Amino acid sequence: MSKQNLGQRNHFGLAVAILAGIFNVTAAAEGCSIPPRNEDSLTSVPTVELCAEAMSLQRNFITSLGAHEFTNYTFLTSVDLRTNQLTSDGIDPKAFCGGVPIASLYFMENNLTRIPDLMCLNDTLELLAIGGQRTALPRVDFGELNSHGKLNELRLNRDQLEFIHPDALCGTVLATLNLSENKISLVPNVKCIGSTLVEIRLNANQICSLSKGAFQNFTALNYIDLNNNCLVDVWPIAALATSPVTKIYLAQNQIINVGNIFDDFTTLKQIRLERNQLKCFIIVSISSQYFSTKL
Repeated sequence: MSKQNLGQRNHFGLAVAILAGIFNVTAAAEGCSIPPRNEDSLTSVPTVELCAEAMSLQRNFITSLGAHEFTNYTFLTSVDLRTNQLTSDGIDPKAFCGGVPIASLYFMENNLTRIPDLMCLNDTLELLAIGGQRTALPRVDFGELNSHGKLNELRLNRDQLEFIHPDALCGTVLATLNLSENKISLVPNVKCIGSTLVEIRLNANQICSLSKGAFQNFTALNYIDLNNNCLVDVWPIAALATSPVTKIYLAQNQIINVGNIFDDFTTLKQIRLERNQLKCFIIVSISSQYFSTKL
């Protein structure tokens, strides 16, 4: 196939699936080659040349990624490596080098203990997902993600995560941050993404108190989930009144009283407060017709 035809990424796109259920790709152009069917689970990334845009390698037995592992896939924008046997030491820093424009990368359910070095994706990576029962990622340090200037969504749920360095996410443009089902005891200081962060999930952690400035300077925040923690006092939430927040989830905590904490919110549409220990709940000035409160 000519280079001209290879570059035609329009209505000629087609789906290619390996029936063995171990290797799936979404092809970018007419005439893309199809790798041979393999009845055994993969232990490494296939080396065939493909003009694939998306590759699913989940539920295999891949233990490592060598340098330039995906060089043959010049159109590749999404790689799903969930449920393999990958370790942090087994992923070469140059595994994704070679000019491959990967924007979405999924590492869930692997044996990772730190965020892999993804230096070759600094200019392309937009979504990164790491987590699962086999992941033990206790902290995110400065320097691990700062160079990813296009990173828009980060999923670090179910990672046994306890700490995020205050500057760990600086330099990104994160709009969605999922930190649910971890071991976090304090709301992370992520003020350096306050102007871009739209959604943050902190449900099912170990957060029992909120610092006074925990939610200051979040100018874009729309959704916050603090369900299933051990919160008693949530007064610092009032700082979000200056944000365009529409949903605040505080269910399954130990909250006794919220008083007039929500008086100054003008965009709020939904609050979840069920399964707390509320004795008094007074709302004075929220008038949105979509507002709903569950007690």
